[in-house]
Amino acid sequence: MIRHRAGKLRKGEKLYRDLLDREPDNVTCLHLLGTLVRSDGRIAEAIALLARAAATLDRTGGATPQHAALYNDLGSALHAAGAAADATAAYRRGLALDPHMISLQTNLGAVLLSGQDFAGAAACYEAALRQDAGDVACWCELATTYRGMGRGDDALAACRRALALDPKRFETHHRLGQLLAALGRPDEAIAALDAALGISPRSWLARLNLAQATALAHRHDVAIELFSRLAAERPNDASVHLGLASACTAANRLDAALKHSKRAVALAPGDANAQFSLARLLHVRNALPEAERAYRTALRLQPDLPSALLNLAALLIASHRPAEAIEPCRRLLTLEPANAEAHCLIGTALMAAGDDTAIDWFRRCLRLKPDFAAALFRLGMLLGRRGDDIEARSYLQQAIALQPDYAAAHAELGNVLLRLGERGPAREAHLRSWQLEPVTTLPAATGAADFSVLLLLGPGVGNTPYRYLVGHSVYHSHFLGILPGLDLDLDDLRSRGDIVVNLISDVDHGRDVLLAAAAVVDRLGKPIINHPRKILSTDRETAAAMLAGIPSCRVPRTRYCARPELTAPDPAALATFSFPLLIRKAGTHGGEAFERIQAPGELADFVTTHPAEHYYVSEYVDYRSADNHFRKYRFIFVHDEILPYHLAISTHWKVHHYSTDMRERVWMQNEESAFLDAPGTVFNERHFAALRAIRTRIDLEFFGLDCSIDPAGHVVVFEVNASMLVHDDNDAFPYKSPHVAQIKAAFDQMLAQRRARS
Repeated sequence: MIRHRAGKLRKGEKLYRDLLDREPDNVTCLHLLGTLVRSDGRIAEAIALLARAAATLDRTGGATPQHAALYNDLGSALHAAGAAADATAAYRRGLALDPHMISLQTNLGAVLLSGQDFAGAAACYEAALRQDAGDVACWCELATTYRGMGRGDDALAACRRALALDPKRFETHHRLGQLLAALGRPDEAIAALDAALGISPRSWLARLNLAQATALAHRHDVAIELFSRLAAERPNDASVHLGLASACTAANRLDAALKHSKRAVALAPGDANAQFSLARLLHVRNALPEAERAYRTALRLQPDLPSALLNLAALLIASHRPAEAIEPCRRLLTLEPANAEAHCLIGTALMAAGDDTAIDWFRRCLRLKPDFAAALFRLGMLLGRRGDDIEARSYLQQAIALQPDYAAAHAELGNVLLRLGERGPAREAHLRSWQLEPVTTLPAATGAADFSVLLLLGPGVGNTPYRYLVGHSVYHSHFLGILPGLDLDLDDLRSRGDIVVNLISDVDHGRDVLLAAAAVVDRLGKPIINHPRKILSTDRETAAAMLAGIPSCRVPRTRYCARPELTAPDPAALATFSFPLLIRKAGTHGGEAFERIQAPGELADFVTTHPAEHYYVSEYVDYRSADNHFRKYRFIFVHDEILPYHLAISTHWKVHHYSTDMRERVWMQNEESAFLDAPGTVFNERHFAALRAIRTRIDLEFFGLDCSIDPAGHVVVFEVNASMLVHDDNDAFPYKSPHVAQIKAAFDQMLAQRRARS
């Protein structure tokens, strides 16, 4: 023992072993030899000796309080070897012999803390401090334990107690700084870390923590400088590059952020946080395929990373893959059932897929988090789309109350108020939306754009459905809302678009907006697709008059009538019409407020049921085919191409694809597929000559035509305008997808060619 204490390990070890040769069960000798070889770094050998001593005590039943130290040393060796459960058992055995041994309490606390048994660790440290309230290190460990339990105030109190006992201890100041940063109090954290560095200026970890706290305090330039110094010293430290990437991102230095994030991943490819940081940066830069790969890598490394699951879902929605977005959200909900964001994203994905159950998910989200502005907005939008405008208005107003600068919510509220007839408040809402966000941008799907397009929208009026047409494109799309009387920065607008696309397409609701848009287009002096002045000629009455007289084309006569013209006892407006006739509320599409009137008495009933200022009256054409079915064909005109979009077949005269039996009738699907593959088998050369004449007279670069062929072989025109929907949600009719994609490709090619010519 004397040689051991004197540090003469080799001679001491020989003496212990000699003694054990004579007395193999000498517990004291086994204990001391075990601690000796442990101090020499021979952990496995130490554990064997100390365990042998403990086994001897078990066999002889001779354990006394003085042997508590043996179990303390055995537990320490086992903990160092990574055998946490065995270490815990050893410490507990020692405490059973001597419950007042402080080192046993603190060592047991340490092993429980390392296993995140925060409550058990806290009980150990508290017991130790009841015996020695002046143990500074124990107060620090208790602070860490309280932090793990979510008891932030208690953790701070423990740290400050340690500082009061020893204000010059580096570790205490450092621990306090880490704790304050974790609690979201970065300014106080910086002060504590500065104090720690005043004691130990070269501490690498304290300097790294200081840089991180500085970034949390939004002092981005200072944080970048601190991280850069650390990177110069340790260029191969992934944590430093990760911190630099985060600080550069916050400072909007995205190129530098991406460089450091890639460096962090190269240095630590197995670090899920590094992969997530890279994914988020790629996501921000709209490099969606690369971002998706990085998110999925992060999730392979750490499957329960909530932020990666949420961001991946958002990316999949942005990539027009809403069905795939639901799976990561559901995975997150198994981890965090009350995660409101996951509920909102599932609702958003279902909304993008056209699934009405999205409403239920937004409601669930709001039960979890009533002040979730995005969920309030989307729920309001969906309710408005299905006609529940009163409830929609309430949710949109709540979203705006929570987030007054929510431009999209103001715009949607304006649309709802218009439908409710509150034109003054609607204009105020649209104006506020425009003031907050006059231009919104959909970046090119490829990251870098080949060119840019400025698209004109009319808030609250009919617009060409654009989401599929401009989505996932090689150009940046900048959307400008047009309201009469706005003062526009034309120089800024010219810089945003190589060409201009006018999306305002409904004359009945948007005449004043179209006139304002025409003035803007003329002043911009850029190449234009669908000039607003040309759209003014596409109301149903004017379009019918424009197309009259085309050979092999039958255009039903149409008249635009004010309500008093139709409610008179003997309406003069109908003098040239015979019954049955068609009547619709002006500005409606898709069969809404549109009926066939068999006799004059039904006219008054329709006007009463569908009150409006103006209506369209058209002659009815019986276009039934020989098999007694009605067929409506849609073509999309893109520059000089005439492309088939769909065929809808029904036994009812009012035909819309979504309301037919085509989902259940295979023969109908086969006929539609054959038409899309070879429209020339249905429409002959005379018919296509009529279609080309329609294109010439309408004189728009992009528009749609709904038509049929009557028994006499004429093309019957039902509707022609730029408001028709083209979408890629065709899961029930997969044969449509390549033809829809062809329309999208033609649209993109038209824009690219127009830009090239300019």
